[in-house]
Amino acid sequence: MRPPTITPPGWYSDPNGPANLRWWDGRGWTQHVHSAAAAQQPATTALPQSTESKSKRYNPYDAAGDLSSGRNTPARNALVLGIISLVVNPFCLPAIVAIVWGIVGIRRSGAFTAAGLGPVGKGQALAGLVLGAVGLLATILVKGFLI
Repeated sequence: MRPPTITPPGWYSDPNGPANLRWWDGRGWTQHVHSAAAAQQPATTALPQSTESKSKRYNPYDAAGDLSSGRNTPARNALVLGIISLVVNPFCLPAIVAIVWGIVGIRRSGAFTAAGLGPVGKGQALAGLVLGAVGLLATILVKGFLI
């Protein structure tokens, strides 16, 4: 049995209008279209330029991405890292990161509240912050006594 042929990404004749070229991403047609008459060269594999402005791209420090999904990712990360810091805490790194994510998660929950969605993830963020602090103190005390 012969494997199916895969068409590589590139500009190809638009199936909706032969006067245009449409970008094929290797899996399907995208919304990127331009005039075939303007393209004097044969189809190339150059990626289409993004029409998305930099301000609309995902920013992990901005709550907009989480607001649309209804999740507080930093709060969840703080809780997970806070738990990890109680079990294994090399160089106190998981505890420190849990504390930082906890602070970001608490601030992010404020953005949810301001948007009228309630304090999403505030409990997780607080728990991660507290567990991170406990993990940090426990590690310092245990390593301090072992020296």
